[in-house]
Amino acid sequence: RRTVQTLAADIRTALADLAAIGVECKSLEEGLLDFPAVVDGAPAYLCWRVGEPAVAWWHRRDAGVAGRQPIAGAALDGAAAAAPDASAAPEAEG
Repeated sequence: RRTVQTLAADIRTALADLAAIGVECKSLEEGLLDFPAVVDGAPAYLCWRVGEPAVAWWHRRDAGVAGRQPIAGAALDGAAAAAPDASAAPEAEG
């Protein structure tokens, strides 16, 4: 029981650390993270899921993950300041 409580506290801390830098955890089960950005002049998210080698997708803020589109070819406005580059993508486990 103590191990579960420790792990839960670690997860809460990690989520708070992500939120502090503007990263939103959309799904723990899917390992889905969104990074605020501006695409084609509109508020959007760059999107990464566990197992993906890099941040290579985006979606409009009102579209959700179902509206994901490849970053390639999108006009990212100030994305370097708003979200990490693909080389900084979280490491996939396993």
